[in-house]
Amino acid sequence: MLEQPPLGHKRPLPGLARRFYCPACRDRRRRLTCRHVLEECTAVRATRMKTGITRFLGDCGIAGIPRAMRYKTFVTGRAPDLAMLPIKEHLARGGALMELQHSWLEAAL
Repeated sequence: MLEQPPLGHKRPLPGLARRFYCPACRDRRRRLTCRHVLEECTAVRATRMKTGITRFLGDCGIAGIPRAMRYKTFVTGRAPDLAMLPIKEHLARGGALMELQHSWLEAAL
């Protein structure tokens, strides 16, 4: 789950060319990465808010976690204070990532 190949940036989606830039953003020159989708892609802003990702990213900012570390902190099951989450909460983040991925695919394709 750390990398999301279905975005098309690691390998092409069936019938499509490999994607280097985010097709869902108005600014088409945004480099397509999992971190871009998690943190800033405008096409999935509502999904980030609904799943609690936006709150997590904001809490990381308040806690002083650098932006470069927030993606890893999220997927490795750590809280903004870097404490390990209970397994149930950690697994729920996987569900949030899947929802974010599905939302992005709907917007991008």
